[in-house]
Amino acid sequence: MCVRCLSRGRAGDACTRHPGFRAGAAWVYDEAAALVVGALKFEGRTALAPVLAAEMAAGVPPGPRVDLVTPVPLHPARCRERGYNQSRLLAEELAIRIEAPFVDGLLARRRATRAQTGLPAAERRENVSGAFEVVKPHAVRGRCVLLVDDVVTTGATLAACLEALEAAGAGARAAVLAWAA
Repeated sequence: MCVRCLSRGRAGDACTRHPGFRAGAAWVYDEAAALVVGALKFEGRTALAPVLAAEMAAGVPPGPRVDLVTPVPLHPARCRERGYNQSRLLAEELAIRIEAPFVDGLLARRRATRAQTGLPAAERRENVSGAFEVVKPHAVRGRCVLLVDDVVTTGATLAACLEALEAAGAGARAAVLAWAA
């Protein structure tokens, strides 16, 4: 899917105009996926990450060889609250499975954002607009970066992160566990 189109309210599954905004999903977000994601994200079931990353490996969008794997960052306050970043756990494990280096801290949240859950698409885009920055532009320039997150709904978060990576000179795409189609 194209998360740029998805984030703008267009069909994301037929776009060929935005190759740097491609995302692959292992699952469609349904009741079973919601239980698994909830267990990983909110119940501390971090041991699920290796199994889920194995599922995600099949959904990595095609393209050039991945040079770096990095997670969608949480704001430090949210990470302290939760105790971990579930996307980081998935990214670490996915990097092992696709044999690419895992690098944390390439992206950072410039500011805290509200939780995206329950927000309409336009508010999600506004909520994360300008919220992400590439902390190490020299590390991504000219490289293919795989961005990892747990769930994509409207694509706003992934699009904002991919825009920051693109602006820093990276070629990028994303992999998620589930797509809330």
